[in-house]
Amino acid sequence: MVAEPQADGKLILKKPAHPITVRELMTHTSGMMGEPPASTGPLMVKLDLMTLGRAVPLYAREPLQFQPGTRWMYSTVGIDVLGRIIEGWSRA
Repeated sequence: MVAEPQADGKLILKKPAHPITVRELMTHTSGMMGEPPASTGPLMVKLDLMTLGRAVPLYAREPLQFQPGTRWMYSTVGIDVLGRIIEGWSRA
């Protein structure tokens, strides 16, 4: 879901216009948050404390900051998701 701010300062969640693409992950235009959420704990300190396989589902629970493909924002989370996709493809 995409978090869209309203005039009264509240956020509403809307369905994304389209699913995030690999290109959007690579170019930091996915809308995913910049830094991992607090629920991933020490992930940013030492990646071996939480695998991408465990972290990415936690990222998926967080709303997008904007519609995919509409803006640029550096996203560590997006690169982590991209890494997880590559992990999966490399096992196929």
